[in-house]
Amino acid sequence: MSYIGKSPNLGQLYNPDVFSGNGSTTFTLTNSVTSDQSVIVSISGVKQQVSTYSISGMSLVFGTAPPSATNNIEVQYLASSIDVGTVGNSAIDSAQIASGAVDDSHITGMASSKLTGTIPDARFPATLPAVSGASLTNLPAVNTPMFYVAVAATQTLTSGTVTRITGFPASATISTGSGYASSRFTCPTGGAGNYIIGGNLSFHASGNDLSQVYTKIYKNGTWMFGGYGFSLNTSTSGAVHFADQALTFLTLAEGDTVDIYGQAVGSGTIRQFSNDGGNKNFSNFWGWKL
Repeated sequence: MSYIGKSPNLGQLYNPDVFSGNGSTTFTLTNSVTSDQSVIVSISGVKQQVSTYSISGMSLVFGTAPPSATNNIEVQYLASSIDVGTVGNSAIDSAQIASGAVDDSHITGMASSKLTGTIPDARFPATLPAVSGASLTNLPAVNTPMFYVAVAATQTLTSGTVTRITGFPASATISTGSGYASSRFTCPTGGAGNYIIGGNLSFHASGNDLSQVYTKIYKNGTWMFGGYGFSLNTSTSGAVHFADQALTFLTLAEGDTVDIYGQAVGSGTIRQFSNDGGNKNFSNFWGWKL
């Protein structure tokens, strides 16, 4: 048969099924159909109303069993389901995809290698906001706490006696992160960790009898490290001076204390060393967190 335009796709046409009534209400079709209206059912040449039967899959089910007879039931197929098949690999290209059909809801992932190109200037504000340190959070502190003090007052020592040096000022000359006060460093809240601690002490004896000196670093009242100096001077005139240093690493917990102690054999005095031009930095106490 000829058609004007495209010929219709009727699907696969099948030969009718013929059954013999045997008292049963259910008969098995040879082909699958999509609905009850896809077939015409006749019994002994009389067309049956669609309401008198139903089709489920390939099963024809009558509400009432047809009369028993040979080849008295006929099922004519009007059409069957059309198999559209599976689209082959690489069968669809950009020409088959409508513009805008692939939107954000259809994109679940993308390789970073596909994200290339230049972002237009229009995507950015005309003036970028200034970067402020207040906007930077969770950055680790560097060398904090840190402190430095130089001796502020002379202190006379008893020969041979280990003595805590208290002549440093109440406040540190250089200080970050708190912790120092009145000749003592106390590890502050949040400051636990490893520290480098140092101290220098300038000893002076006008009687020329200063033979040994010690600068000692104490943690929580316990001696941790010390520097040592001695003299073989046997002169009987003039003064004797020593500048002695101690330097060590300490692991401090919050609340731990650090002090500088001095010890002199002879009539030692921890002092500002005024006879060297008033340079008090010969005696100092300092440290910082690593």
